[in-house]
Amino acid sequence: MNQSDLLILVVYTITVILVLKRAIGSVEQVTAIAVDSSAMQEALEEHDLADKLKITFPVPDRTPLGEQPKTITVMVENQLERDVSVEWHRSSFIALDWDEKSESYLRRSRRVVHLGPYRGGEIISAQAVSSIPPGETIEEKITVEDTLVRDGDTVAPQKPLVGIKKLSVGESITFSLWLAIYLSETDDADDRRYILPCDFKVTRCPWTDSLPF
Repeated sequence: MNQSDLLILVVYTITVILVLKRAIGSVEQVTAIAVDSSAMQEALEEHDLADKLKITFPVPDRTPLGEQPKTITVMVENQLERDVSVEWHRSSFIALDWDEKSESYLRRSRRVVHLGPYRGGEIISAQAVSSIPPGETIEEKITVEDTLVRDGDTVAPQKPLVGIKKLSVGESITFSLWLAIYLSETDDADDRRYILPCDFKVTRCPWTDSLPF
């Protein structure tokens, strides 16, 4: 190989490297959301409810880093022989938010809001429970109070549930929903109230997960 060929090879290699670096930099940064309901299942098993009360949380498979969900879907299936209610006003959401002063994530509790046709200031009042008769299933969307912004006569979530500012590839942050469930009294059983925890994990995916092939 003469000097001319070597120079061409070097220039070609540098060009390929620069193009690849630019391509990698332009790939969309994405996260994966995973639901860890093990603590909730343990609580249900402890109270002999695991095969009678099914609680699930459908989540998106992949989400752009800067576009985290504004809501969570909650599905509750009641296979008990008495009414079950979800008490949204007793539920809470524990999440991390980015703090600009300390440049770190701070963990705090936030009020859960069951989304519905609320108007004006109605959202600040105690919310009605969602009642589930025996054999029925509900599917509801929830958010937290500080994501809500007035839009004309209504209020709607405009900010993500979890404010992610920095997240390295492979790094994760977690948030939790503590869901309040009330079992109505019957002739054979007293009324019961349970606070059931469910954890969610947001993980930054490697850039290769964004490739279309």
